[in-house]
Amino acid sequence: METYAVLTGDIVKSREISPRAQLIRTLKEALETASKTHQAEYDIYRGDSFQMVLPSAPAAALVAIIIRSKLLSKSAKKSHPWDTRISIGIGEITYRGDKITESDGPAFLLSGQGMDELDKSHRRLIIKAPWEQADRSLSLVTRFADDIISNWSRYSAETAFYSLVYDESQNALAKRLERSQSTINDRIAAARLELIREYILHVEEYVRWETRA
Repeated sequence: METYAVLTGDIVKSREISPRAQLIRTLKEALETASKTHQAEYDIYRGDSFQMVLPSAPAAALVAIIIRSKLLSKSAKKSHPWDTRISIGIGEITYRGDKITESDGPAFLLSGQGMDELDKSHRRLIIKAPWEQADRSLSLVTRFADDIISNWSRYSAETAFYSLVYDESQNALAKRLERSQSTINDRIAAARLELIREYILHVEEYVRWETRA
């Protein structure tokens, strides 16, 4: 059977965030971006929680970071950043219901287990996979990446979002964001975006290796 990635997420401290309508609109925009760029399907439930199915499991880390960067970039207050916890489960899907939230299989179970782990920690990103060495190969690097992302400013997150979605040069990003190239360079450095890209590539290569035919 095919291997998928299931992303389960919820907004961090959503009840403390205002304006709520703008928050939910931003979440929908982030999920829709992933839907268009990676053929993902998603459901939003309870207003501030979501599940997404990615047919390309190697892209899971990239999509999760795109979602988080979109939310962080729209934070209304520096003291209350908009962010989401995301648990990535990689594996098979054995049943597809009318809604994603009604579906089942190892990918959904692993994603749920990851959310349980996030409930007991301050982390906001986790990857759970069925392979024996997955925790050793993915857990620590994901914690480092999560720590970097969780400390992004609005401006670092905005630059990361457009860089990851469009994969443009710094000059093109500067034109898109109407900023100088030196400003974009400073933001990329502050976001430690090259390290984040290396992390994304590590996850992609690892998942492809494990799911090779």
